[in-house]
Amino acid sequence: MKEIALIAPMASMLDVARRVLVDYDYDNIEVLEGNLETGVEEARRAINAGAKVIISRGGTYKAIKAEFEIPVVEVKVTAFDLIEGFKAVKQSGESGAIGVIGYENIILGADIVAEVMGLKAFCYKMSGQSGLTAEVDRLIQQGVRVFLGDANVQDATRRYGCLSVVIESGPQAMQIAFENARATLLETREEERTLQVSKANKELTQAVETLKRTQSILVETEKIASLGRLVAGVAHELNTPIGNALIVISGGDDLDKEVYDAVVSGQVRKSQIVAYIERMREGRKIASRSLMRAAEIIQDFKQLSVDQTSAMRRSFDLYKVVDEMLSSLRPRYKHTPYIIEADLEAGILMDSYPGPLGQVLTNIAMNALAHAFEGRDTGVFRIIARRLDDATVSIVCSDDGVGMDEETLHKVYDPFFSTKMGQGGSGLGLHIVHTLVTGLLNGQIEVRSQPGQGTCFSIVLPCVLSAIARSH
Repeated sequence: MKEIALIAPMASMLDVARRVLVDYDYDNIEVLEGNLETGVEEARRAINAGAKVIISRGGTYKAIKAEFEIPVVEVKVTAFDLIEGFKAVKQSGESGAIGVIGYENIILGADIVAEVMGLKAFCYKMSGQSGLTAEVDRLIQQGVRVFLGDANVQDATRRYGCLSVVIESGPQAMQIAFENARATLLETREEERTLQVSKANKELTQAVETLKRTQSILVETEKIASLGRLVAGVAHELNTPIGNALIVISGGDDLDKEVYDAVVSGQVRKSQIVAYIERMREGRKIASRSLMRAAEIIQDFKQLSVDQTSAMRRSFDLYKVVDEMLSSLRPRYKHTPYIIEADLEAGILMDSYPGPLGQVLTNIAMNALAHAFEGRDTGVFRIIARRLDDATVSIVCSDDGVGMDEETLHKVYDPFFSTKMGQGGSGLGLHIVHTLVTGLLNGQIEVRSQPGQGTCFSIVLPCVLSAIARSH
C-alpha cells in the first residue's frame, strides 16, 4: 500500500483519478473504490496497510474524516466542474430554475456560475443525507424540474422523473487534491521527524541527567575514599610517637618498683635516687616530645580533613600544605619498592583552596602508584613546586614509570576512562584533577608521556584567585 490512498465513491471519479495519475506521474498514490457505505472500511484497510493520508469526496470524505485521526484531504468541486454541469443542463433543452443540492464545496460559487451562464439556480447546502428527500420535495413543489448535484441527489429525484445532472470532479479538481495530499504527507513526515527528534532529545537529556547524578555520586565516593586514605596515613604516622611514649611510660614501672622496695627496706642509696630521677626526667622528655609530635599530626589531620571535605578558601603556605599531604601519602608507598621525593620552594603564600589542591596532588600520586610502576621493581614519584613570578606558581608531578601510549594520553581526563576499569579503578581520578585545576583553582594543567619514559603533569596556578574564580 502506498502512503496516499484515494477512496473514490463513483466510477467516473475512479476514471478521472487514473487518468491524472498517468498524465502527471503520481507514483505514491493508490486509487481504491468505496462509496458512503464501504468507504470507511476501505480507508481502514488502507491505513492498516501503511497509508498516511486519505483522499475522498462528499459524504464519504466526511465519514472517513470523522472516523480516523490521520489527515483526510477532500476532492473539492472547482468552477470548471460547475460550468460543465450547467452546460449539460443547457444542452438538455430544459428551461426553468435549477435546484443545486450538495455539500459546501458544490454550493460555493454555484450562484455566480449560474448567473454568468444566464441560468437561475436555487442552492441548498446539505449537512447530511437525512434532509435530502425533504429538500427535493420542497423544490419540486416550487416547480423545479432540473437538479444539479452528486449521485445521491440523482437517486432522490429519480422517482419524480426529473432531469438530474451529476457534478463530476474533473482533472483539475483531482490534481489539486493530489497536490494537497502530497503537501499534507510532507507535513506529516516533518511532524513525525520532529516528534522523533523531540523524543530522542528528551531521552538524551534524561540520560545526561542520570550520568551527571551518577558522576556526582562517584565523585563524592572518590572524595570519601581519599579521606579514608588520609585517615589510614595519619593513623600510621601517629603509631610511632604514641608507641614511643607508651614504651617510655611502661618502662618506668620496673624502675618505680625497684626504688620503692629500696625505700621500704631502708637500703636506698643516694646514687640510686639520683639515677632514678635522671631516668624519669629523660623519660618525660621523650614522652613529651612524642606526644607533642602526635598532637601536631592530629592538628594537621584536622586541617587537612576539613580542607579535603570542603572547598574552603583561605590563605596558606604551599610548602606546608603539600608537606602535610605527602605525610598522609607516604604510608601508602612505604610497603612498596617505590618512593616519593619532594622539592618544594619555601615561602610561597597562596590565597586559594588548599583542600581541592591537596586532592589534585593526592589523585595524581595515587594514579602513579596504581598505574605508573606496574611490573617494575623500583620507581620514583616526584613533586616539584616553584614560584614562576609574583602571580603564579608551578607544580610539577612526575614519575619514571611505564608511561602512556598516545591513545591513552588523549583519553586520560575523560570521565569513567581507566585502563584498570573493573579492577578497582573508577576512571574519575584524573577527571577530577582536570576539573578542579581548570575550574575551582582557575589554573592550567598539561600532561606529557611516552611509553617507557614516565609521565609528567605540569600545573600552573595563580597565587591569588581572581574575582572571576572567586565567583565560580
